[in-house]
Amino acid sequence: TKGIVKLSHVSTFKFICSRGSYSQAALVKRERTAADTIYLAMMKIDHEFKQRNFKSKMILQVHNELVFYATKDDVDVIKSVIIGCMQSVLQLPNNVPANAKIGSGVKWLEAHYDQ
Repeated sequence: TKGIVKLSHVSTFKFICSRGSYSQAALVKRERTAADTIYLAMMKIDHEFKQRNFKSKMILQVHNELVFYATKDDVDVIKSVIIGCMQSVLQLPNNVPANAKIGSGVKWLEAHYDQ
């Protein structure tokens, strides 16, 4: 069934096995939340790009990063749009901020030194 992860040892009394299964269950929930968050951010960014008629495009997702092809005219403007979408897509409890970083460069590695 869709959305259900079967964990075989959660209900057993074998301490080592069940402990590992409980850890796995917690990890699955966090990973699913992260995946859902990046998906929602992608949808929000795509909507904003279309609304504003940007020539720049979102081209790739790599784990928790998004890669864009950006025209020189759009770079500064889309940075603020992307950050805004990423930080507002998930409202965390107790006013915990959702932080996002952005960089730019001709190559992927250059973008990571622009932060």
